[in-house]
Amino acid sequence: VPSGLEVRRVLGRSKITKKYDGCAPDFTPGTDIINRTLELEKADVAMEWCVDDFENALAAVAGNNLAEEYLRSGVDSMDPQGTQVESWIDQLVTDGVRRDFWRQMSFADSASMDEDWNIIDGIWPKLLSVDGSGSSYCVQGIDTFPKEATSDLADGQAIEVLKKVYQDSKNILKQYPQSRRYMMVTGTVYENLLSSYEANVNGTERQFTNLVSGQAGEDGQLPLFYRGIPIVPSYAWDTALEDTTNPLYDQVRHLILYTTPDNQAIGLHDDVDASRLRGWFSNDDGVYRVRGQHRMGYTFIHCDLTTIAY
Repeated sequence: VPSGLEVRRVLGRSKITKKYDGCAPDFTPGTDIINRTLELEKADVAMEWCVDDFENALAAVAGNNLAEEYLRSGVDSMDPQGTQVESWIDQLVTDGVRRDFWRQMSFADSASMDEDWNIIDGIWPKLLSVDGSGSSYCVQGIDTFPKEATSDLADGQAIEVLKKVYQDSKNILKQYPQSRRYMMVTGTVYENLLSSYEANVNGTERQFTNLVSGQAGEDGQLPLFYRGIPIVPSYAWDTALEDTTNPLYDQVRHLILYTTPDNQAIGLHDDVDASRLRGWFSNDDGVYRVRGQHRMGYTFIHCDLTTIAY
């Protein structure tokens, strides 16, 4: 997506087929075509290291032995290009960008004053802003979990809320094939649900496997299901919600997102930009710098294909 995307939506219609009434029928008004906008914001990566950073980090591991092994000598020691240290830096920054991408895509809030969180309006700030009544109403929302950052779920609470999420969802979501629906949850919800399954199964290991998942996934792992719908844990959500600078810290703790993959639009200008970095050594000030840039954005498409619990 170069800079943004207008996602066209046509609302479903019914009761448009009538009994034939001759050559002068009453024409039914057409259906409005509306849109949902996916806007992309520019994200920037800018980091630098000097030779002291390399030497101190390596010395902390094994004295100066590693520094002497992996860095050049003399004035060339300032430049890590072509050494193992440069490879470590690339791996470190690439992994950090990947983690930042999902953290910001999930919880970033453009109204935040913290530059670590205000690039875009991410999944949860955007969905929570349209969970209400009147003009703000859009997605189905179930406000039932404890909110405090240190809160725990009661035994069996996750399965009770999952039942309510399933039952309160719109019929258009319920009629989607089970294979095209999923519930993404925090690790707290996932483990609470698993404990409920474990506590209520008496029988063979095979019976337990069938109750939980039915069969192993493509990777050989046993995914968790609820009423045939995959339960996808995002422990990164738990980690992000433990961060006191998170805009939603101490406001939500346990989360469920019930939707379809094609109803969630995550946009990038180019899917390789987020992992494409440029590193160089600056002779002027003796530092090694890394830069990267990408554009990112999020929106959901249809209100009735999303149910949340928090």
